[in-house]
Amino acid sequence: MSGSNHILVAGFADVASLRRAWENDICKGRLAVPDDPAIALLAPVSVVLVLAGEELARLEARTVHRGGGWLGLQIGAAPDDARAAIEATLVAPPAPPEPVLLDVTPELEVLGGHPEPALEPTPAAQPAAPADDGPPTERATADARPMALRYPDMSAPEKMQIALRGDRDGRLMVMKEANPNLLKFLLQNPRTTPQEIAALAANPGSPLDLLKLISDHPLLAQNEAIRVALVKNPRAPVPLVRVHLEKLSQGQLAQLGKSQHLRDEVRRLALKLVLNRR
Repeated sequence: MSGSNHILVAGFADVASLRRAWENDICKGRLAVPDDPAIALLAPVSVVLVLAGEELARLEARTVHRGGGWLGLQIGAAPDDARAAIEATLVAPPAPPEPVLLDVTPELEVLGGHPEPALEPTPAAQPAAPADDGPPTERATADARPMALRYPDMSAPEKMQIALRGDRDGRLMVMKEANPNLLKFLLQNPRTTPQEIAALAANPGSPLDLLKLISDHPLLAQNEAIRVALVKNPRAPVPLVRVHLEKLSQGQLAQLGKSQHLRDEVRRLALKLVLNRR
């Protein structure tokens, strides 16, 4: 299963719920997540497993059926690093037994003549399926409050969906919260603008792993402002800065060489490049 264009989130509130999903579903090649009407059946997807608001592992899967607000997935073999991360988390002693959960997945049409096992969706702090044609990350229409009022009440998986697919108001709330576990998902949101990426690149509070992700972002080649923002960030590693200085125009390098708001080492590198190109 490769070439996944869609990212789904399976959120788990605690180790006990993750353990049930791992033993009852994932190890058997299946998982149920909240439905996303934008994703077709038999489409390849990536599933991000989130434990208590933090990404734990990523698995490749394929959609096989939907119903009752759930999307049934066929899970591929977990990569070694993902399996190791999950199994290390599950080393903790199991929680006391809990009541058996009601199977909410209805009988569904069999695809391709191969019956799929009934799914028992594992309880997880996940967003409900969207009920309209708006962004799939926003809560169902019952809550008509502005995003700024709804966002603080959202669960971690809901906020992750906002980062992955949200509109401008949602993206701004993610940027304002500045949670490093969420910021990196903004880079995977096709709606995120070059101006927003440049703002992340310029922010001295952006974590180093986010700056490295921005450095590899495809929009960087089309937008010099993002490259300049990275160069000016006082926390950006000098080797990374050097790579992007070399790709700037002569005029931009000359401006940076005169800037009093740039680190001395970076300013000297800019001036050296100007002289070498003459």
